[in-house]
Amino acid sequence: MRTFVQIDVQNLFFSAKDINKRIDFLKIRDHFAKSGDDIVGLHAYIIRTPDAKSNKFEGLLKSLNYELNIKQAVIGYSAEGQRIYKGTDQDLAICIDCMINIEKFDKWVLMSGDGDFIDLCKHLKKNGKIVEVWSIPGTSFNKKFCDYADMIHFLNESFFYTPDENRQDVP
Repeated sequence: MRTFVQIDVQNLFFSAKDINKRIDFLKIRDHFAKSGDDIVGLHAYIIRTPDAKSNKFEGLLKSLNYELNIKQAVIGYSAEGQRIYKGTDQDLAICIDCMINIEKFDKWVLMSGDGDFIDLCKHLKKNGKIVEVWSIPGTSFNKKFCDYADMIHFLNESFFYTPDENRQDVP
């Protein structure tokens, strides 16, 4: 089955951080590579903040054959002078890429629990696509996905980085 995988990196990163875990993108890639599906796209959507050093992480994802979509966040300031980040989601980019590629896949895999994608799920279902959602259980998962996704999976320990692994590819 032709499968298009889109990963909302920020959503997964912060959801995992809330439970003191780190996502292992090698394990995610390997999972889909071994699934038996024809992976027609493996896309990671990243927000780059001006003060973050993300080159090593981005290099890792590229070396694992992820196609990266990077959006530069902008630092702004509130009326009280508090620093805030603007432009810190990739929802629109994920939707546009999905629609551009809709004829290339039979199954769409979204790795995010963000409910902003519910309407996209509805549209894909109307167009005969299989919709699979992967998330981390808890507050980051919108339960409305249950009404529109064919399959829902929650990332478990096998998708998290464990520091005792003797690997050189993890930043």
